[in-house]
Amino acid sequence: MWKNSGITCNHQYCHRFTNRQQPTTNHQQPTTKNQNHNSQSSIYQYIAIMLKLLIYASGFSAIFLNRFGLPITNDFSLSFSYIFIYLALAYAFKEGLVKLDVGLLLCFAAAIFSGVISLLQGYPDKTLTSFLLLIFIYFPFTFISVPPTSSKATLSHLFYPMLVFLGIAGISQFFFQFLAKPDWLFDYRPFLPLYLQNKNIMNTVIPIGSFIKSNGFFLLEPSGFSQWMALGIFFFGAFAKPFFTFFVFLTGLITSFSGTGIILLLFIAPFSLLLFDSSRRSLVIFFLLLIVTGKQIGRAHV
Repeated sequence: MWKNSGITCNHQYCHRFTNRQQPTTNHQQPTTKNQNHNSQSSIYQYIAIMLKLLIYASGFSAIFLNRFGLPITNDFSLSFSYIFIYLALAYAFKEGLVKLDVGLLLCFAAAIFSGVISLLQGYPDKTLTSFLLLIFIYFPFTFISVPPTSSKATLSHLFYPMLVFLGIAGISQFFFQFLAKPDWLFDYRPFLPLYLQNKNIMNTVIPIGSFIKSNGFFLLEPSGFSQWMALGIFFFGAFAKPFFTFFVFLTGLITSFSGTGIILLLFIAPFSLLLFDSSRRSLVIFFLLLIVTGKQIGRAHV
């Protein structure tokens, strides 16, 4: 107890006092470890929340703000979804959640090199804007996630409600045209401020017979609507979503009258159907074959 003074004490009270004080320092270490663990958990939770918000914002803007854009040139606008995607990518890279992959970077460089060659050829339909957009779209694919990654299908939980709402909006748009056809029903861009309009040239209003293909109301093209519906069908089967949502996506896919979503489903089917349970697999295969057969019969009569 009095080490510094060089004095020792053999009194029984001194030994009891020393023995009582010693455990106090031993109990301080677990407390410090728990505090460090709690602070690290709070940091991880904050990172996860921020990343989810950015990813959700990119998905929301890609679906519901598809007709909005920041004007870059007279005939080109930058979608808000690209801004949020790059913010999410930059944040994930800063936190060490993603990293550049050398192989993917080389593939990207090869694609850019071919784009440069095409641009230098001076074809009338090859523009600098298209080349820059090519770089902007494909650069995020050069990144890969750093393990360990979450086992939960958080992206499906974030996007699925938006896809269901989009499907209902597209179906409502299609059937509402038989009651009335206001100017804003299939393209409301002219009603937006000029500095917020997506000025990219798109086939937004496409008639087929006496009616117009559904573009999902929020989207620019029926082909884009059919792609989102195909993705919704994949989520339905892979993550055991409610059965009624499948019929929402299926009806939306049909009202788009676009083969893009069907081609997407046929492409991913050999890889994704293994993730489905037997009932969902049979349901998707049956209606997919039904749609393809119907399209072939329709072409034969035409």
